[in-house]
Amino acid sequence: MNKWRITWGENSWTDSDVLGAHLVAVADLLEQDSWTSISPWTGPKSLAAWIVVLVASQGRDLDETIAEVYSAPAADVIAALTTVD
Repeated sequence: MNKWRITWGENSWTDSDVLGAHLVAVADLLEQDSWTSISPWTGPKSLAAWIVVLVASQGRDLDETIAEVYSAPAADVIAALTTVD
């Protein structure tokens, strides 16, 4: 998986912050279990799933977090993902 940073609001995570539980939660949200499908670079569904999982892992309600991310402007979702040098 390519190195990445996801920033949402005041919070930022990199691929080195990811736990096994995050991987499984993203795969569960996507209802897919492949390395390709869980990469945040794959497309909008995988990126949104990563944002949801990372934000919800801080104690936020999952359904509220899904609603927040899904109702955000597309530009905000796209801008959340950047590369790490």
